[in-house]
Amino acid sequence: MPPPNLLEVPELPLQMIIDYLTPAATVNFALSNEKIREFIETINLNLETISLKITEKRCTITLVFFYSEKSLVWKFVSTPSNDRPKPNLKIKVCENPLDFCIKAVNWLTKLTRFPVTSVTIEGPDFQGTRELLEWKAIRECERLTMSLIDEMTGSLNDFKDLEYIDFVGCDWMTPEILETCQAKTISLFSVNWTLEQIIQIIRNWLERTENRKLEYLSVAFKESRDDALTILDAFNTKPWDRMMRHPTFPRRNTGVPLDLSGARDIERSDGLLASILVDSDGVDFVIWHDRFPVQEEL
Repeated sequence: MPPPNLLEVPELPLQMIIDYLTPAATVNFALSNEKIREFIETINLNLETISLKITEKRCTITLVFFYSEKSLVWKFVSTPSNDRPKPNLKIKVCENPLDFCIKAVNWLTKLTRFPVTSVTIEGPDFQGTRELLEWKAIRECERLTMSLIDEMTGSLNDFKDLEYIDFVGCDWMTPEILETCQAKTISLFSVNWTLEQIIQIIRNWLERTENRKLEYLSVAFKESRDDALTILDAFNTKPWDRMMRHPTFPRRNTGVPLDLSGARDIERSDGLLASILVDSDGVDFVIWHDRFPVQEEL
């Protein structure tokens, strides 16, 4: 009697088989047969994260399940890799890693019915980076990290689930684009904005704000500014009052609390309090949606 064909296995036993597979084995199983792929698309794979790292010569997808100690690492490289073969590692050598990575992510998010949760893009600019914000598959990410990218099309306004933005030396990020962003935590390093532009950002928050989720904005200047304290002169600020807020803010992007006992505070007409901390290297702007965070968060 011939062994049973997996395609003939009833759905319940087949799902039990898939439940025992590692992320890598699940993806390989889906790649093996179209009917298997269609079945996997209908079940809950208990995904935790899909992370994406994009560079010119190497793009990496990392897939993590809640109930698996192993992850899938799927790499697309322009030259043969020295990585040792591993059961949870897939490597494809290709002329354009980004093109193949985009196709794999589109396939993977459809298979798992789960969005990309974290995206890292490392420059300098190369072919394909300019249009990445227009890529629908990454618009539900919670964390967006980018370095040394000068040009971008598309809009951050389409990224509705953003929690963290961390940009280094990204000249395309202007104050106008910042105003359309919906992230809770925004960290910008090596910024060439004028002091008046930063003042306008804070003034816009006082008068109105498109980003009602914003909790923390950090702007580090590209070059030291000895006149940075003039930012405070534009507002009617008050020193820290221990009865009004906590002296430290729990920065969730770093895990290191920010000491704001020396910051100056401003209060909006609706009662929302914010703190401004300025030195020659940059500005920290904190919005106190919770003025006294519980100590465990600090």
